[in-house]
Amino acid sequence: MIPKRFNKTFEDWAFNLRDWCISRQLIW
Repeated sequence: MIPKRFNKTFEDWAFNLRDWCISRQLIW
């Protein structure tokens, strides 16, 4: 079982990573 706290952190990290990739593509 994955702790709720860890799951939330992982989701935030995944969303941030995705947004960072999109922003990076727009810049380049």
